[in-house]
Amino acid sequence: MLLLEKLETLADASLENSEGLLAEYFINHTDRLENAGIKNIMLSTGLSKSSIIRFCQQCGFAGFTDFIRALQKELEEVRYPIEFMHDIDPEAVGMSRDQFEQLAQAISSAQRIFVFGRRDAVSLFNPLIRFLRKNKFVYAGMPCSLQTTEKICASITEDDLVLLLDPAHTWQSLRDASRVEPEMPSIFPAWKAKTFFAGASQDHRPWISWSPGSQPLYKLMALGGMLLKRMEESS
Repeated sequence: MLLLEKLETLADASLENSEGLLAEYFINHTDRLENAGIKNIMLSTGLSKSSIIRFCQQCGFAGFTDFIRALQKELEEVRYPIEFMHDIDPEAVGMSRDQFEQLAQAISSAQRIFVFGRRDAVSLFNPLIRFLRKNKFVYAGMPCSLQTTEKICASITEDDLVLLLDPAHTWQSLRDASRVEPEMPSIFPAWKAKTFFAGASQDHRPWISWSPGSQPLYKLMALGGMLLKRMEESS
């Protein structure tokens, strides 16, 4: 597992303990790691020096400095291909300009954003997710239990936005699979939030439905890069 994925898992699990708090801090300050002194983190989080060092060791590093260097290196490696995608026209990945503009506007205006789907698909939106987390709540990943799923979905309102990324499924096949596979909890309650669906085929039921077609993961990465660029330009 990438260090960034580990941090996102810890942050999504809980913000009530020191691990979740520190994971959320590092995710939201990826653009300031060069100046991330341990004293500044202590002041920002209210945690002790020993708690921060222990967190870095639990992530598999000798200490704070090694942790920061590894995170910086990983961010450079992940961000490069996304930046390369910035100038791709949305029509080149099979999405109309109108759909792209509607999606970008919805992302900007949503109070909260929930990103569900296959891990490999969701991970391609991670640079965008990290950027958005600086200013708003973003939940990313597939809930691991029915109880967690019901709690999360019950909290979704019409002011939120749901991004459902699963290029291996159609809308209907995903609904069917969520009903019969115990390891894949249902994520289709009657929420009122707008839903963007990236799947194996287009469907009229979601607010916006987009099918990347061939090379779906490449096109999802491209879309994530274009949306990140738009968010950066408008911030």
